[in-house]
Amino acid sequence: MSLTPDLVISGKQKTLDYINWEYWKNKITPPGQVKTIFLNPNQDNSDHYIVPESLWKEGDRALLMHVYGGIGGPNGDHTPFGIYFGHFAYGIATVVRDRLTQDLRFNIEYRQIYTHNCDGIISGSLDWTRYSGDRQFGWLGSRPFNDIIIKFDPLTQDYDFNGFKFSPLDIVINELDIMTARYRVGDGTGTTFVSAINSCSQDSSQALYLSLRRMLAQFELNPLLMKWLRENPHHEQTQRFIQLRTLVASLESILVTRGKARKDWRYGFSNPRAFYPRNSLKNPIPIKL
Repeated sequence: MSLTPDLVISGKQKTLDYINWEYWKNKITPPGQVKTIFLNPNQDNSDHYIVPESLWKEGDRALLMHVYGGIGGPNGDHTPFGIYFGHFAYGIATVVRDRLTQDLRFNIEYRQIYTHNCDGIISGSLDWTRYSGDRQFGWLGSRPFNDIIIKFDPLTQDYDFNGFKFSPLDIVINELDIMTARYRVGDGTGTTFVSAINSCSQDSSQALYLSLRRMLAQFELNPLLMKWLRENPHHEQTQRFIQLRTLVASLESILVTRGKARKDWRYGFSNPRAFYPRNSLKNPIPIKL
């Protein structure tokens, strides 16, 4: 949880190479150990060195992406065709001051969009100490996982346009909370199943997509906000807002197949065939949130 990394990678190409190739090598992190890596694509090694700890202050928040892999060994996870599908989730990392050491550290809280399972994990907001670090219910020491903390000011910092305040990160987390609640009750059926359409990665991405698209749509229909942006084109908040719109467009090109969102992504209701157990309801009515 420390802000001090074990390894620093600088430069855009070196960062991409590390993410795509180096990190996934078998021996990058020895079994039973944790390794913290700071990726700084905006600065080359030839530039003045940035101390990673200096980029954070108490109370800062960041978007977190979590992924885990399968348990290996003779009694490991079942891997048909040599493939284990793993798990993906978003969350939030907050810089807090540790009560014992008085040093700054990350406090990690997941938004787990999780189906009903035999591991006792409930869809919702789970602290790192419960989901990852607990030796009875968590994954500590039993499977490899990776937490990526993203500090991107246009997304993670709040805005204040002459009293009109909003937080993109809060909007994203709120949509994730809605999705976790839907998973807990199966949209009213009591059960949530994994399918080709509904899964942790699919519905986490749906929540992210819906939150950012709705946010931009609401703001673009706000004449006072648009007027402020036109009158202050060089303001720091305007530049951040432009970057946020670029981010949404970039994510949309990745998340939306062939430029058109699925109907359930556009309107925010579930696919009855995926959520509802067979023959439980003859004509289930999709719930619109």
